[in-house]
Amino acid sequence: MPLTQNNIQKALGFKAPGLLIQQFQQKYSTEHTFSREDTEELFEEVKKFLIVCANDRTQHYCPSKHVDEMWHEFLLFTEEYTAFCDLLGGYIHHIPSRVYPEFFSNAIREMAAMFKKIDSKWWNVHFVEGEPGVDPYCDGSSCYC
Repeated sequence: MPLTQNNIQKALGFKAPGLLIQQFQQKYSTEHTFSREDTEELFEEVKKFLIVCANDRTQHYCPSKHVDEMWHEFLLFTEEYTAFCDLLGGYIHHIPSRVYPEFFSNAIREMAAMFKKIDSKWWNVHFVEGEPGVDPYCDGSSCYC
């Protein structure tokens, strides 16, 4: 059953645990130079991705590499992650797997439909005539929901 606008707004308003932002920055500082603002932006993308996952639980969606890294970190905050998932109708499982480009394409398509904008800073997407397209090599992680 699709989410209501009320569910979506509550989920979008969910605040990241303060330690999550700090921990993410420390853990990934050797690979990335994300500012606090970048890291908070990335958490917003994780929330959007999880909203897409919860909106149609019959489909599989693959996140971008950065979104997946933040999702991994969010999962460690089990109480907060569970509370967030409860806003979306129940727990959203993280399923490690090999990369499925079609699952990444599904995510991009649904993100564009729900949120009207895809931030190419966090998603490996290019735009053709205003429509999102996925680069052929797929920046999707090896995990999906």
